Amino acid sequence: MSRRTRWIRRSGAMLLAIAASSAAADEMVERGEYLTNILGCGGCHTEGALLGNAHGEWLAGAKVGVAYTPEEQGSPGVVFPANLTGDLATGLGAWRAEDIVRFLKTGMDHYGRTANPVMPWPNYAMLEEEDLKAIAAFLKTLPGVRYEIPEAIAPGEALTHAFVRIGVYLFVPEEGEAAEAPGAGAADD
Repeated sequence: MSRRTRWIRRSGAMLLAIAASSAAADEMVERGEYLTNILGCGGCHTEGALLGNAHGEWLAGAKVGVAYTPEEQGSPGVVFPANLTGDLATGLGAWRAEDIVRFLKTGMDHYGRTANPVMPWPNYAMLEEEDLKAIAAFLKTLPGVRYEIPEAIAPGEALTHAFVRIGVYLFVPEEGEAAEAPGAGAADD
């Protein structure tokens, strides 16, 4: 076999490996987009979505915040959903895929800050490593959208932006009242 033939075969094998690698990367990004959609990331991280009227760039963040402290404390603490696009100044453009995976697993960003409890990272931490990598791969493909998000508002500070209150509501039945889900047993009547 001539030197040229060996070179052509090796080059062809390398091109096939590159094509297979590219196809695998495309599949990973598609999986990440799918997961981002079913996890509902856009429900918070898109302007207006928290109010049922999404009108901003998808995943570019929101200026409508989420209260994270109880009503009884007066003016609540409010956080704002981050810009997840590739913008260097206002989004995830400076984050590596590994930084995104670490955030989803630990709630800690690449600056060493911990996410507020309204960000459900403990749920995402239960995903398979490959799924976390797929989400990160997808987010890294988003073109940058420059959209500045307000700083968090501490409890008791003046409120400067609209917010929604998302929380866990506990139903405690009165003594003797059936403790069943609404509508349960209705077919039995």
